[in-house]
Amino acid sequence: MKARLFLILIFLTVLTVLITNDKFTLIEPFIFFVYGKEITVGTELTLAVTVLTTLFGVLIVGILEALFFSKKSKAKKE
Repeated sequence: MKARLFLILIFLTVLTVLITNDKFTLIEPFIFFVYGKEITVGTELTLAVTVLTTLFGVLIVGILEALFFSKKSKAKKE
């Protein structure tokens, strides 16, 4: 259930970013240079990176939960 809630919230965040395209500014855009290329970092990119790290975090938590905290079934009843 937790994973579904996270995914719904992430979807709503991405939908909000798409709807408010360049109309809503949380962070003033600034220019970032990577290997001689110019990247403008603004609200949309910041939210996209936040969503991506949240998805990876949920994935890692899900894998750890499945590995260490899952109930292992005892011998099958016959």
